[in-house]
Amino acid sequence: MKNFKVISILMLFLVSIVAMANFARADETSLVTINSVEVDGTDLSSVEITSLYLERGNEFEVEITVTAIGDYNDTQVEVSLYGIHNERVNDITDTFDIVAGTTYVKRLTLELPDRMDQGEYELKVRVEGRSGFQSEEYILSINTARNDVVIKDTVFSPGEEVKQGRALLTTVRIKNMGEKDEEGVKVTFSIPGLGLSESDYIDELDAGDSTTSEELYVKIPNCAEVGSYAYEVEVKYDDNDETTTETGTLYVSEGDMCEAVEEAAPTTMVTVGPATQDVKQGASAIYPVTLTNSGAEAKSYTVSVDGVVEWAVATLDPAASVLLQPGESKAVYVYIAVNDDATAGEHMFTLTISSGTETLKDVALKANVLEDGKSDFKRGLEIGLIVLVILLVILGLIVGFNKLRGDDDLEDAKDDTETYY
Repeated sequence: MKNFKVISILMLFLVSIVAMANFARADETSLVTINSVEVDGTDLSSVEITSLYLERGNEFEVEITVTAIGDYNDTQVEVSLYGIHNERVNDITDTFDIVAGTTYVKRLTLELPDRMDQGEYELKVRVEGRSGFQSEEYILSINTARNDVVIKDTVFSPGEEVKQGRALLTTVRIKNMGEKDEEGVKVTFSIPGLGLSESDYIDELDAGDSTTSEELYVKIPNCAEVGSYAYEVEVKYDDNDETTTETGTLYVSEGDMCEAVEEAAPTTMVTVGPATQDVKQGASAIYPVTLTNSGAEAKSYTVSVDGVVEWAVATLDPAASVLLQPGESKAVYVYIAVNDDATAGEHMFTLTISSGTETLKDVALKANVLEDGKSDFKRGLEIGLIVLVILLVILGLIVGFNKLRGDDDLEDAKDDTETYY
């Protein structure tokens, strides 16, 4: 009986020690009171699920308001989002000291991964210091965008360094992260600094599926300047209303094609018809221009006219710009419509043929403007009148000569008669 009392006293003592230890530990862990947690301005509840619309791949702000229970040094606030496959999404503040009764507001930033699914996730807020910690958990129901196509990867062949004059092949892998299936997705790769661009269309891309574009082919110019160039991958979807872009840098290194090209003959031939033409006021003249691309790659040409504004109107047929494949020739017709009141005489104008920013040839042309038909008729009358006067003068001279000759013959006849008698 005596032993039983001793054991009971010892048990009671142990229970008291454990209770006091738990009380002390509880007191140690209560650094602050968490007053509120907001995600992009929305208050979270620790007892209810909060439904939010957050787009994957974007950052959002978490604002945490706490009130210190005691004075503690080296305190930190951490926020973490759990439930994302193989990824940890969290942010933590620098250490700071807290004073009892003081309220603190801390703002942290979380970024949702591109590949996370819509659904429920646990958001944990933890305030921790040397003396303990305080934490709260919140359940978020995250919804995603209706239309959301992301670029997962861009692969280059032969790589991110390519030589002058060589081909660059690019494939782009994309994923539909939205709720809606997409049709007619356009993928474009471009190097603006070199004027290069190529596109591919993907007919269908179901929600949650990934696909890879066809190889997008561009050829680095033979004499492109060696150095780094920015590239852009652009994905257009949702009837071209939405766009996703990715940028990066490629390096063009020295190749062996530029010197050979510089020594070769010109790759463009320009042939212009008659350089001088007569044209009446109010009428038109046609100057044919033939372009021949003798190079090894397609080339675009532009024909422009300068120097006719004050006396004529210039138009081009079929168009001012033409695209020629290697070895192809095309004719562009330059129509010069002379104004009715244009000054008669010679008028000079210039024809310029260019490709991109390079001027290939300037051709000086001339239009000899004649007066209209009425003036020609008047001039004809004047010439006819002059001719008539000349004919009348000649006729008068002939009549005069004949008359003089007749008088001489009559005198000779008289002389002969008198001598006879």
